[in-house]
Amino acid sequence: MTLKIRPKNFWRTLGQIHIVLTLLVLTRPFASFLGGEKGEFKGKISFILFGLCLIIVPIVLVRLGRFVWVASRDKLLMVLIGFALISVLWSYAPEATLRQSVTLLGGAFLGIYLAMHYSVHEQMRIFAWVLGIAAVLSFFVALAFPALGIGITVNPEAWTGIYDHKNVLGRSMALSAVLFFISIGYLRKRWIGWGGFILSFVLVLLSRSLTSLVAVIAILGLMPLYRSLRWRDLRAKAVVICAVALLISVTIVMFAANPAPFFKAVGRDPVKNTLVVGRMQLWNDLLHKAEQRPLLGYGLGAFWLGWEGELADIGARHGWNPQSAHNGYLDIWLELGLIGLGVMLCHLFLNFRRGTILIRSSGAIEGLWALAYLTFLSLTNLTQATLITRSAGLFWTFYVALSVSMCIQLRRMSIASHEHAQLMSADKSNGGKI
Repeated sequence: MTLKIRPKNFWRTLGQIHIVLTLLVLTRPFASFLGGEKGEFKGKISFILFGLCLIIVPIVLVRLGRFVWVASRDKLLMVLIGFALISVLWSYAPEATLRQSVTLLGGAFLGIYLAMHYSVHEQMRIFAWVLGIAAVLSFFVALAFPALGIGITVNPEAWTGIYDHKNVLGRSMALSAVLFFISIGYLRKRWIGWGGFILSFVLVLLSRSLTSLVAVIAILGLMPLYRSLRWRDLRAKAVVICAVALLISVTIVMFAANPAPFFKAVGRDPVKNTLVVGRMQLWNDLLHKAEQRPLLGYGLGAFWLGWEGELADIGARHGWNPQSAHNGYLDIWLELGLIGLGVMLCHLFLNFRRGTILIRSSGAIEGLWALAYLTFLSLTNLTQATLITRSAGLFWTFYVALSVSMCIQLRRMSIASHEHAQLMSADKSNGGKI
C-alpha cells in the first residue's frame, strides 16, 4: 500500500495548524518568559499576531465576496462593531480608540474567517487544541519553572501557568473544562475528553480564580437543563427545570448563609474578600464616571488610560491604578455608553435564542456548546472583561465565530425545511406520486 497525500487535505491541515497557533498567541502566553516592560511585551505579541494574520489576508482577498457574505449574516453584530468604531468621533482619547479599533477589528476578522472556513463542530475541535495545548504547557511551566508559573501575582500560591495573571489562566481553563466536558460523549476516545476536563478543572482550582470556578460549576449544573431542551416530553422537561432551579436556589442560600467555605476553597479571605469588598468602592466611583457620559460613553478603549485618563482622580484618591472595572458590563458602559451596552445585551440575548433553536431543532453538540459558551461569557463578564472590550481577546474572537456560524447554520436549516415543505406539498398535490 502506498501512502497518498492529497494536496487539498494537506493545505487544509496546514491551515488548521496555522489558526491553532494564531489563536494560542492571541491568548498572550509566556509574558513571564519574555520579560521586559508590560507595554514592550504587548508590542511583541501584537507584532507576532500581525504576522500570523497577514498570512490569512491573501486567502480572504481571493474569496472576498464570500467573506463579506458571511460577515453580513449577523447584521446586529455588524451594528455593534460599527458603533464601537465610530465612537472615535466622541472619544475622550481618539488615538487610544483608533488603536483599540484595530484590535477589535482583528479579533472580528479572525472570528469571521473561522466561520467562513469551519463549521461550529470543527471550531470546537480547533478550540480544544488551543486550550488543551495551553493547559499542558501551563501545567509543565508551573512544575518545571515555579518561579515563573506560580505566585507571580498577589496570591503567592496561585498558579498562573504560561500567563501573567491567575485570572487569565483561570478563565481559559474554565472554558477548556467546559469544552472538554461537552465533547466527552461525542469522542471515540473518551479518555481524551476526560483527561482534558480533569486537567483543566485542576488548573482552575490551582489558579484560585473564584469567578472561573463558579462559572464551571454553574455551567455543569445547567447542563441537564440544556440537554433537556432536546426532549419532546414536557413533563420530563418540567422535572429537570425544577431540579436545576432547586439546586441553584439551595446553592445561593448556602452561600448567603455561610460564604466562608466557598472563599476558603479557593484561598480567599472570607472577611477581606477582594471580590466584593475591594471592588465595591471602585464600582461606586466608576458608576459616577459613567453617569457623566451615560449614552455614548468615553469611546472604545478611551477610559482606561492609567494616570493620564479619567481614572486619574480615582487612582489618586485610592492610591492604586486598576486596569479594568472588574466588571465587563460596566466596562462596556464606560466605553460605549448605555447605547453600546444595550446593543451588546440584545445581541447576547439573540445568540441565546439562536442556541436554543439550534439545540431544539437538531439536538446536536453545536447547540449545547453555544449555550454553554454564552453562559460562560455572561458569568465571567460579571467580574472580568470577556466581551468586546480590550481585555476580551480570544473570547471575543470565539464569540464572533460562534455568532456568525449559528446564523449560517440556522439559515441552512431554514432553507432545508422550506424545501422539504415544498416537496411534501408537491407530493400531496400529485396524490402521493412524485
